[in-house]
Amino acid sequence: MAVRTTYANVFSVFLKPKREPGLLSKYMRDIESGCFEVPRSFDILRRYETEELKLRHSKALELRFPENTLMKEFYVQHPEAKLEPVTLNSFQMPLAKQFAVRQLQLMETGVSKAAAYKAVEEELQPRILAVQRGELASGTHLELAQREEEQALDAALKLFMEKKMASGVM
Repeated sequence: MAVRTTYANVFSVFLKPKREPGLLSKYMRDIESGCFEVPRSFDILRRYETEELKLRHSKALELRFPENTLMKEFYVQHPEAKLEPVTLNSFQMPLAKQFAVRQLQLMETGVSKAAAYKAVEEELQPRILAVQRGELASGTHLELAQREEEQALDAALKLFMEKKMASGVM
């Protein structure tokens, strides 16, 4: 029986890049060859199949923080807090996050969830009212955008003037 040479056979043998074995596979091959002394840690590795030790997961890991459920409850009670603009380069937490963290702190001291919610709501009442009225900590959305645009334009004009002065045109 003659083996027919096809383009598929040639491709798979000669052109298809071969996948390098993983480090764990190489390690197991070296240990099983008998050239090396078997370390004590091998007993731990022998309990698992190599397929179980894959580092890549098909599904992304899901992180759950205890304050996330508290933040969702806060957003249900105060949906206008979702509209609060957040400055990404600041260390000040958004109102919902501050509320949830403070509520969690009180709950860890032994206060019930409902009592902690009421206490934190009283503590942060001025800020909650400001958000409800649309008086955000950094102004309205429009004012925030205008401030950022003004800063960018000022920086561009300053750079332009510095280049003009350096070239001696002015």
